[in-house]
Amino acid sequence: MGGFHILMNYMAALGKMVKSSGLAQVLVHSDIYSEVTVKQVLCGKHYNRGVWAHKILYEAISRQKLKFLSEWLQENDQFDPLDSHNISIDDNLREWTTVADKVATAIKKFDSDTKLKSNLSMFWNSYLHAVEAMLGFIRAERSGNWQLYLDSMQAMLPVFFVYDCTNYSRWLPIYLIDMLNLPESAPEVYGMFAKGSFTVNRTGKTLQVWLQIRSWSKL
Repeated sequence: MGGFHILMNYMAALGKMVKSSGLAQVLVHSDIYSEVTVKQVLCGKHYNRGVWAHKILYEAISRQKLKFLSEWLQENDQFDPLDSHNISIDDNLREWTTVADKVATAIKKFDSDTKLKSNLSMFWNSYLHAVEAMLGFIRAERSGNWQLYLDSMQAMLPVFFVYDCTNYSRWLPIYLIDMLNLPESAPEVYGMFAKGSFTVNRTGKTLQVWLQIRSWSKL
């Protein structure tokens, strides 16, 4: 199955997810896209513009989430890893990694607490996770990361089911199972895919060209 068409249909599903949420108006009134373009983006008709729009919305919502996270940590008398006083630009990579782990732990606690109090926060978190799955899929295709490709596709599957993408919700699970079984069914092919050969590199750079992979059970 072609990664490009999977993503186009996935962005159409994301458009259904955020319908009536106000995000379309945000894009229009922020002068990012015109009203006509936004409608096409949310229908999955523009790849580049669609990815860019979801990246912008993802960053905007994430910034607001981090703001509320800091307030929540203060209210609960917990250590705030986002506080500038707790971070130094002279810290080495290991210390920055430790800070990132603390932020991830704080976000999990914050999400667990807020999802019990607000259905709206659950909705925005589901959108953030859906966009993260899309970005992971794009990164996997461009970098030739086979495991990330499978993990991202697995994370994208529920969105296809929930928003009635009939063909993809029907065939993607079969395709995914076939790809997961490659080590037993076609070990040589799996070895090549694990090395990144499921995409084509035409320039020597990290940007790859999508291939359409057929389900091996159909060959």
